[in-house]
Amino acid sequence: MKWIAHVDVDAFFASVEQARTPSLRGRPIIVGGDGDQRTVVASCSYEARAYGVRNAMRTTEARRLCPDAIFLPGDHRVYQAASHSLRTYWEDLSPRIQAVSLDGAYLDLSAGGVKDGADGLTKLESLCQRVWNDLHLPLSAGLGTSRLIARMATGLAKPRGCFWVRQGYERAFVHPFRVDKLPGVGPKTAEMLHAFHVETVADLACVPREILVATFGRRGEQIHAFADGRDDSPVEPGGPPRSVSRETSLSPWVTTRGVLFGLASYLLERGMREVKAHGLRVRTLSLKLRWAGESEVEQSTTLPEATGHEANLVPLLDRLLTRLFTRRLGVSHIGITLRNLVPRGDHQGELFPNEEEERCERLGEALTTIRERHGFGAVIRGPAIELLNLLPKDRDGFRLRIPSLTR
Repeated sequence: MKWIAHVDVDAFFASVEQARTPSLRGRPIIVGGDGDQRTVVASCSYEARAYGVRNAMRTTEARRLCPDAIFLPGDHRVYQAASHSLRTYWEDLSPRIQAVSLDGAYLDLSAGGVKDGADGLTKLESLCQRVWNDLHLPLSAGLGTSRLIARMATGLAKPRGCFWVRQGYERAFVHPFRVDKLPGVGPKTAEMLHAFHVETVADLACVPREILVATFGRRGEQIHAFADGRDDSPVEPGGPPRSVSRETSLSPWVTTRGVLFGLASYLLERGMREVKAHGLRVRTLSLKLRWAGESEVEQSTTLPEATGHEANLVPLLDRLLTRLFTRRLGVSHIGITLRNLVPRGDHQGELFPNEEEERCERLGEALTTIRERHGFGAVIRGPAIELLNLLPKDRDGFRLRIPSLTR
C-alpha cells in the first residue's frame, strides 16, 4: 500500500518573520506592506487571523480589523533560505519528494520504508516536532493513500498538527467538504456547480461522469475521480512544472502603461528563466491585472507552436496588456503565467535553418552565462528598461515594493 504525506508550514512568510525575530512570536504579524491602501496581505500569522485578517485582503482593511498588527514588507531571499532548510528535513523521511511551494511538498513515505499508516503518522509527528524545535516553524501534515487525500488532510491538521485518513475511508473523508475545497475546483467551476445546487463533494459524486466531462472537458474526468476519493497521480521528484507564474503587488499603484509593460516584461523574463532551466518551451501566455478597486481581469493567448524565447512572447504580452489596460485606474497587482509547457525537443523541426531562431538561441545562452556569473540584475533589456529610474536594483534584479510575492 502506498502512503503519501503532504507537509506545509502554517502562515509561512509570517512564521519565518516570527522565527527570525523572537520578540514577534505570539503577536499579530502581517507581511505585505505597511498598511496603506495600496498594498495587500501576502501572509498573516494566526494571531492576526483571529481578528479576521486573511491573505490577499487589502492591508487597510487588515489594519482596521487588527489595529495592533505589525506590518512587514517581507524579504523573499530570507524565505528562500528557509525553504532550503526545510528540504533537508523532507529528505530524512523519503527519497521521493515533490515540492509544490516554498514551504510545501508531497512525500512518498512508502519509498522511505513506511509500511502502514500508524508508522507514517508517528514519523510525521516527529518531523513536525523537529522542525519546530530546530527552526521554530509550525508545520502541519496530512497522511493518506494518495496526494489528494494527503493534501485535503493537511487543511484539517492546521495549525501545527497531523491528520491521518485510514485506508478505505477516502470516499467518506472527502464527501462532507464543500466543492470549492476540492483540488481542481476553482471559483468559476464552483459557481457553475452551485447554480445546479451542487454544494458538497457528496453532491458532486452523484453527478454522472459523462455530464462532468461534457461540461468541463478532460478536467471533468479528474473532478469525477476526486469526488469519489480517487487519485492515482504519483509523487514526481524534480518533475517539470505544468505552469510557471510570476507576480507581484504594486505600491504605489501603477497608472502608466509603459511602466506596466516594463513590469510584465520583467516578470516574463523571470518566468522564462525557470522554463528554460527545465528544458521546456511555452505555448500559452496569460496576463493578470488587479485594479485598485480589487476587481481582477485576466486574458490568455496561445501560439500555434511552442517557443523557448521570451522575445517571441513580448509582442503577445503587449497585445494582452492593450486588451486589459482599459480603465483610468491604478493597478495594484500584476502577474504572468506560462502554460502548455512542452519539452524542448517536442516540436516540429524545419527543413532549413531559421536564422532568427538561431540568433535568439545564441543571445539567450550569452545572457544566461552573464547572469550566472554576475547575477540576474547584471542585464536589463527590452521594455524592462522603463523600470531603471523607478525601482531599486541589486545583483538579483529589481527590488519590488512587495518582494514576498516575487520570485
